[in-house]
Amino acid sequence: MALNTEFSPNSHPVIGIAMATYNPCLSYFLDQISSLRNQTYKNWKCIIVDDNSKEEKFQHILEIVADDPRFEVHRNGANLGSFKTFERALSLLPKEAELICYCDQDDIWIPTKLEIQMKAFEEPSVYLVHTDQSLIDEKSRVFAASCWALEGRSVLEATTDLLLFRNLITGCTTMFRRQILETALPFYPLRPVAEMYHHDMWVAMHACVHGRVIGLHEPLVLYRQHGNNLVGVSSLRRNVKLTELVSRATSAFAERFGLREDLLDSFERSGLLSIDKEKKKLAYLDNPFSLFFKGIGFLSMHPRFFRTWVMLGVGYFSFHFHKRSFKVEKVS
Repeated sequence: MALNTEFSPNSHPVIGIAMATYNPCLSYFLDQISSLRNQTYKNWKCIIVDDNSKEEKFQHILEIVADDPRFEVHRNGANLGSFKTFERALSLLPKEAELICYCDQDDIWIPTKLEIQMKAFEEPSVYLVHTDQSLIDEKSRVFAASCWALEGRSVLEATTDLLLFRNLITGCTTMFRRQILETALPFYPLRPVAEMYHHDMWVAMHACVHGRVIGLHEPLVLYRQHGNNLVGVSSLRRNVKLTELVSRATSAFAERFGLREDLLDSFERSGLLSIDKEKKKLAYLDNPFSLFFKGIGFLSMHPRFFRTWVMLGVGYFSFHFHKRSFKVEKVS
């Protein structure tokens, strides 16, 4: 694919980049913006949606990108959270964008990220490509060359049922086809509890239904780990008290049911995809007992995901002990 030197709506393919910001550390933000500008592939458009940052922070964001027309900045009138902010960013991308990337406010992209990922879409069956990432600290020093090796991930062709148990896909590394948004937008309405899955998992689940979801071994993002990460690397998180673990595990277990309902509802709403196949594939979510034993089956195939199954096991027995209902109330 020939490389373009600037954004041009009439030159294909155009890559759309969706970025959410909220009170960013300006040095981290500058690093991320610089890494976008240094991409070897130049024909991209970045939509930044700020989630109602402090006025001073927001003005700095505007100043940092003011000299580059490939950036377009919007601002939420109130704090909506990352899930809904990314949703808005996706909805504002130019219609010419055939391929789309998520982008965080504090990472660094390898200069060839866009160029390398684009090549994977020469295969028509591929709908989402994600990659490994190297981990960096607050001073941009690499302390883990491979996040996948650290967490025990594999380069798997993801499926909806596998992703329900463990999200193998890090949003800041993804690139996906625009067609996915035909069923993924709008995102589901927020429930009264904190969501246990995020924008990356939601899009990845839809991508699995549209086509293939593949991973690339090469780390194309320097994934920054610091005290204010919204989502960090699980192996590096602090130790938690047993009561907190039980609470988090119980919520995670219950949210599997909510995600299944939200996913199937979005397919029905769009009218673009037959959901019969997905209903059958996700039938094990009809009751908590089958969900738990489906997890045991996955564990036998992916033993290094042990922490995930511990969480699910704690959640299952916590629900069973408290006799709580698994009925998922629809949100409108």
